[in-house]
Amino acid sequence: VIATSINKELLDRLSDILLGFNVPLIIARCNGLIGYCRIIAHEHTVIESHPDNSIDDLRLDKPFPELLSYIDKIDLSTLNSRDVGHVPYLVIILKALQIWKQKNENLNFPRNYKEKRE
Repeated sequence: VIATSINKELLDRLSDILLGFNVPLIIARCNGLIGYCRIIAHEHTVIESHPDNSIDDLRLDKPFPELLSYIDKIDLSTLNSRDVGHVPYLVIILKALQIWKQKNENLNFPRNYKEKRE
C-alpha cells in the first residue's frame, strides 16, 4: 500500500492494520524539492552463519616478494588498537596464515570450518 498526504494519526492506524496482515506500507511525501519515502514492514533478517560458499581469490598461496617483505616489517604485537585499525586486512590475513602454517606444519590452506577456526 502506498500512502501520501495523510496525517499522522491516520498513518498510525493504517500501519497498525497493515502490519497485522503482513502488508508493507510505503509513505511518500514531497515538499517542493525535498521529499522522502518511508517503508513500514516487518523485519526480514537473512543471516548466513557459515559463508563458505563464497571463495575470494586474493592470491595468498603465492604472494609476491614485495608483499612478503612489507608484511615482515609489520609487528602486530607492538601496535595499539588504534594503529591496528589502520593495518590493511590483507596483512592481517597473511600473518594469520603464516602462524597457521607454522602450527600445523602444512603448506595447504585451511579447508573446512574447523580448520579455519583454529
